[in-house]
Amino acid sequence: CSLAGQAFELASHFRYVYAIAFIPCLSALALLRYWKGFAIGCICFAVNAIPMVEMYLPQKAPEGKVLAQLSVLQFNLWGPKNTHYDKVIALVKEKSPDVIGFSEITEIWEKALIKGLPEYNYRTVETRYGGVGFFSKLPLLASQIQYYGEIKRPRIEAHMIVGKYPVTFVFMHPVIPKHMYGVRNGELITAGDYAGRCEDP
Repeated sequence: CSLAGQAFELASHFRYVYAIAFIPCLSALALLRYWKGFAIGCICFAVNAIPMVEMYLPQKAPEGKVLAQLSVLQFNLWGPKNTHYDKVIALVKEKSPDVIGFSEITEIWEKALIKGLPEYNYRTVETRYGGVGFFSKLPLLASQIQYYGEIKRPRIEAHMIVGKYPVTFVFMHPVIPKHMYGVRNGELITAGDYAGRCEDP
C-alpha cells in the first residue's frame, strides 16, 4: 500500500468527527454568504454523515419468512488498558445477546467475564496474540482457534444450530493497520476465503 493510500485509509476512520466539524463550518459559510464554499461543504458533510446515519436507521426485515433470529454483540475490551469490568458485564446483561465476540481479551478479562456472565456457558478464548473470545448462550457444535498471517493472529471458527439451521461464525480482530497494511489485508483475505468456502450461512 502506498504512503498516500495509507494516509487516506487512516483519514477515513474519522467520518463522525468530520461530519460534526462541518456543522459550525457550514454555519459560518452561510453567515458569510459564501455560497460556493457552502455548497462544497454540504457535499463534504453529506459524504461523511450519510454512512453514519444509515447505521442508526431501523433495518428492513428480509423478504419472505424469517427462519431464525440471532442477536450478536461485538466488543473491543481494550485489553489491559480497560478495567471497567462491571460496566461491560452490565451492558452485556442489558443487551442480552445470544452470542458475543470479545476482542483484545486478556486472562484477567476472561476470568471476570466467566464469573460475571455465567449464562454464557459455551466459550472459546485465546488471550495471546491480540486476544479473541467467543461467548454463547447456545451450544456450540464445534469451535476451534486458527492461527494465520505473519504474526500468528488468532481467529475463532464456531459452528452452532440457530433454530433448526447450522450457522458458522468467524470471529477475528485484524492487526492495527498502522505500518502493517499488508498483514492486515492478508488477514481479511484469508478470512474471506474461508467464509466463502463455508456451506453454512
